[in-house]
Formats: sequence, C-alpha cells, structure tokens
Amino acid sequence: MKNNKVFWLFNIPSPYRVEFFNELAKYVDLTVAFELRGAKDRNVLWKSEENHKFKSIFMKPYLIGTESAYCPEVFRLLKEHRDSIIVVGGYSTPTGMAAILYLKANKIPFYLNCDGGFIGTDNLLKKKVKKFFISSASYYLSSGEGSDKYLIHYGAKPDKISHYSFSSFKETDIAISVKTKEEKVKIREILGINENKMIIFVGSFIHRKGLDILIKACENIEDTAVVLVGGSDISEYEKNISEKLKEHLYVVGFKNK
Repeated sequence: MKNNKVFWLFNIPSPYRVEFFNELAKYVDLTVAFELRGAKDRNVLWKSEENHKFKSIFMKPYLIGTESAYCPEVFRLLKEHRDSIIVVGGYSTPTGMAAILYLKANKIPFYLNCDGGFIGTDNLLKKKVKKFFISSASYYLSSGEGSDKYLIHYGAKPDKISHYSFSSFKETDIAISVKTKEEKVKIREILGINENKMIIFVGSFIHRKGLDILIKACENIEDTAVVLVGGSDISEYEKNISEKLKEHLYVVGFKNK
C-alpha cells in the first residue's frame, strides 16, 4: 500500500468497531471521525472500554434520529485528508450523504464500507436515492457475499468490491467462553432455566433487530427456553407474547462480552 494514511468516517464508536479500528491501526496511519459518542437507544454500558489506538475525532453533531447526525465540519476534515485513503462508513446518515456529495463533486476517490444489507421492495424514488449514493463510490469494502449482492443491486461494479475480515472475536475470547458441562448447569440454575433446549437472542431490544419476529416464531414453543440478552424492557412486545411463550421466556438484561 503506497498511501499509508487512512481517513475513516463513521457514526458511533461501538465496541466491536473500535476493536477493529485498533487492529487496523497496527498497519496504517488511521484517523477516524465519529458523528456521535453514542446512541440514544443503546445501554450506557454498551461502549468501548478500550483506549483508541488510532487518532479519533468527535465532530460536533446536530442530532437526527438515534444513531445519526449532521456534522458540518465533515467538509473541512475531508479537505484536510484529501490525500489519504478515504472510507465512508455508511451512506444512510446525513453526514455520510453530505460526505459522498462533497467527494463526488470534487472528484475525490473514496471507499464505501458495507457490513450487510437486505434488498427490499423499495419504491422507485427510494431505490434511485440509494443507487445514487452507493454507485458514487470509487471502491467498496464488503464483509461478505450478502453485502456484495446488496451493493451490486444498487449500482456497485463487482470488480470494485473488496472483501475484508470484520470481526472483534479473538482466540482469547473463545478460550474464556468455553464452559464445562458443570459450569453450564450452574449458569442454568442461577437463571432458573429448566428446559432441555435453549434459544438465545443477543442484541438491543429495538425493532430492527427482529425481536418481534423471534417472539412470533416461538409462540407455540415447548421445552425450549427463549433467553433474551441485551436489555430489560420488553414492554412494547408484551402484547404479542403468547401465554405458552411466557412460561419459557427469560430476560437476563445487559451483559458485556
């Protein structure tokens, strides 16, 4: 890589993303500009406890929604880092859109990062908007075949897509997480779980995580515990929880890694 400087635009410093950036910083001179320090619908404990091993910039945001903002200083930062490899972490936030418009207008090449996406039944206008922003990138960073299909559907050229390993799960985590049968039985006893089988949901209790779909799928479940990890308030889903599922549902709250 001739250019060792990378400027990455991203929305929030989520723990898994910070770990990824820390690994990347071992190989390049990395600067990351964040739109926000956190998101309103995230548990306050859900934040990176690691020190940033890269240069991090927190832009002044004008909040729009829960995880996105408009940050006018993005234009200044893009100008300052014009000679770096520029990566836009997403096209769907106002700041991301503004960045793409600026880069396209000034004919500055950039990568668009995509960690996944579902090809939906967009109306014509929405599809055109997505296609405009996605196809404006010079190159693409994709986390797998699913992301490839999403990008290509909205105008990316297949030969401009590169795969990269995006994971913050390390060998040390695997070693720590492996439990003996006795340890597993003890954990079940602590949680009061008597069922023979178990389904575990891990994530924020927000609509886009699909918890409503899981609850619907498990309405007639038998001898299987449904364990929800990541939050405590399931009030918005209660009306859809069947009487049978209530007998097998366990909400264990937020857990760190």
